[in-house]
Amino acid sequence: MERNFFRLASAGAMRQGLYFGLWWVAGFACVIGSFSSSLAALLAFFFFFAAPIAGGVLMARFQRDSGWGRLSVGQLYLYGVMLYFYASVWLAVAVYVYFAFIDDGFFFSSYLAYFERPEVEALLSSPGMQAQLEQMTGGVGLEALVGELAATSPAVFAASAINSNLLAGLFLALPTAWVVRYIRVTK
Repeated sequence: MERNFFRLASAGAMRQGLYFGLWWVAGFACVIGSFSSSLAALLAFFFFFAAPIAGGVLMARFQRDSGWGRLSVGQLYLYGVMLYFYASVWLAVAVYVYFAFIDDGFFFSSYLAYFERPEVEALLSSPGMQAQLEQMTGGVGLEALVGELAATSPAVFAASAINSNLLAGLFLALPTAWVVRYIRVTK
């Protein structure tokens, strides 16, 4: 029986995409918690910047366990893109569940409360920042813009999570695949 690399890579990415998706869900939870805790904000940055490293570890584990020997950069890139895809699906599910059933307006009210802090208000009150804010919001104001975002369907946020993370995966999987292919790790 001939082994098909695409099927093997897809099955491996689906299995390990669960763990990578849980990594992203933990980062998303830290982003939600960052409005009330500076430790959660620090952890959110950690999850964000360490994601390519976690993806590289999963890629190296796949290469080691696949039975195909040393994989090419193209094969590792394909695996990495699929890994990012499956992880983004798990993140999208978490985003949808959070905004549809759990949030109840917390995220956007916390977002507005952040802009009402004295240090942020001082920063936003400068003339240059006011002009940029007017241009970015189209003259409707920050509160109205956040209100429009709060009225957005959770499915839109979930689709946005898939789109943005898949796009990031297309770019991040290539250097990660290159590093995994050419780095020698000893046990």
